[in-house]
Amino acid sequence: MTVLLPSFDFNVFTLGFGYNLNGLHIDMGIEYLKGKERNVLYSKYATDPEWKSSMPGTYKMRILVPNFSVSYKF
Repeated sequence: MTVLLPSFDFNVFTLGFGYNLNGLHIDMGIEYLKGKERNVLYSKYATDPEWKSSMPGTYKMRILVPNFSVSYKF
């Protein structure tokens, strides 16, 4: 667990809709990922060799991903 390579369990919420007009498809969506807070204790970092590359601290992650797509079907 480092700032550069975080590892989280996520709850994901999505919402989207699409519209079709004579072969023209317009799709929009949004995705929200809420990561479970993780704590890396200094004592674990200092004593456990498997955690030696970790960075002690409290980590939180929130991601908001908008999506937009336009396509045409012949």
